[in-house]
Amino acid sequence: MKDLLTRILKINATDPDDQRRAQLLNILLLGFGAIALLAIVATLLLDAGQPQETEILLVVA
Repeated sequence: MKDLLTRILKINATDPDDQRRAQLLNILLLGFGAIALLAIVATLLLDAGQPQETEILLVVA
């Protein structure tokens, strides 16, 4: 897992400024992706008691 994260965050660029920007972009994208995934899971778990809404969520997911 650590190797995968290192490989995703490692940027090959000749300009150090471009490398820093690309690495920051990757960190932000991973963070937003993790938050979105947690929000989807939380929504599915919290709405489990209401079958009508859960069906719609499962169809969309």
